[in-house]
Amino acid sequence: MGSCLRDGVISAADETMVHLCSGLSPRLFAKLVRQLRAEGADPALKGRPWGLGFAERVLLVTAYWRTNLTMRQLAVLFGTSKSAADRIIDDLGPKLALRPRKRFAPETVLIVDGTLVPAEELPLLHQPPGRQWMFRWEQSCALQRGQSLPPVADWSSRVRMARMPSDHENAAGLVDQTPTADYDGFAEAFAAENESSLLNAYYARPAILDLAGDVAGRRILDVGCGAGPIFEELRDRGAIVTGVDPSIKMLELARRRLGEDAALQQADLNDPLPFPDDAFDDVVACLVLHYLEDWTAPLAELRRVLVSGGRLIVAVHHPFVYKLSYPDRNYFSTHEYGLECDFSGQSVLLSQWHRPLQAVTGAFIEAGFRIAVVSEPPPAPGAHEKFPDDVKTPDSAFLCFLFLVLEAP
Repeated sequence: MGSCLRDGVISAADETMVHLCSGLSPRLFAKLVRQLRAEGADPALKGRPWGLGFAERVLLVTAYWRTNLTMRQLAVLFGTSKSAADRIIDDLGPKLALRPRKRFAPETVLIVDGTLVPAEELPLLHQPPGRQWMFRWEQSCALQRGQSLPPVADWSSRVRMARMPSDHENAAGLVDQTPTADYDGFAEAFAAENESSLLNAYYARPAILDLAGDVAGRRILDVGCGAGPIFEELRDRGAIVTGVDPSIKMLELARRRLGEDAALQQADLNDPLPFPDDAFDDVVACLVLHYLEDWTAPLAELRRVLVSGGRLIVAVHHPFVYKLSYPDRNYFSTHEYGLECDFSGQSVLLSQWHRPLQAVTGAFIEAGFRIAVVSEPPPAPGAHEKFPDDVKTPDSAFLCFLFLVLEAP
């Protein structure tokens, strides 16, 4: 049986992969796809998840329930992003759920959360909602007793996996791609995506601006200013803003946005900043520090350029969210990991550093700052209407980033 892998990823045209991912013969899998289409499970939608063929989306969902592969690993295998795989599973998972049925033949085996369960043990299946969906009986997962699942290890010879480091804490990646913190290669895609995205336009930026408060007349350094959205907001509120970023491309976009007279400089927090002591009343570092392995020298520099009584306003990845995303990894160690992001359809593997909460707060204290505010805010007003699938209700709490205000003595 020949392989029909396209660009090194799983295809529903490959009969072997259909069997491995779904446990079905190609004929039965095709019947399942037709049935789902007849029930309206393949609407015409826009966005990266729907760019994957419908049969491949069905196959991705069956592989998710049938194997112990993570969503991130499945995304690589199917040539999409983790966020797209997540949305595919959320959309198609319930449509593959087993319809209510009271009686099963004695030889029937049901698949529940990837586990084979004989029908006589059906009472064990009455579990709370969650990842307990059962596949559709009629078309999908009836197996005769004695049948065995093909070993998942067989996939390794058929699909190009991402390079996985020996340290599992660093393991994450896209096919043939190394984690990066260099934004020059995707600056325009990043800027376009984050202009109106949930995490930036409706979460990180509003939270930073709320913490900044009245900034009229204050000298503010925007560290990692990117294309300049926070710079612009602070300037519009009367602040005297200077922006720095290590990416030349980002600074070009910022100058296009802010004008030729905007105070923009290329600078990297790993190096000394090109400013005198006590140059700023506030420093804003929004989603910047988690790209750095060592915070000691960068925080010392930020403290140096702040006046006494000045503020460092920070947003970083919340360390608890990392633990929820990677429950098997060591929460208490500081280590690098790859975070897959989708910026306007361009997949990028970013190099980031996890720190436990005690390391985050300890670093600021050791640098001489006083922690004035720790914030875990909800999204901004309008987020529910704009992103109803992610922000379920208007009063939804949203825990993703950790925000702090640090004061210089």
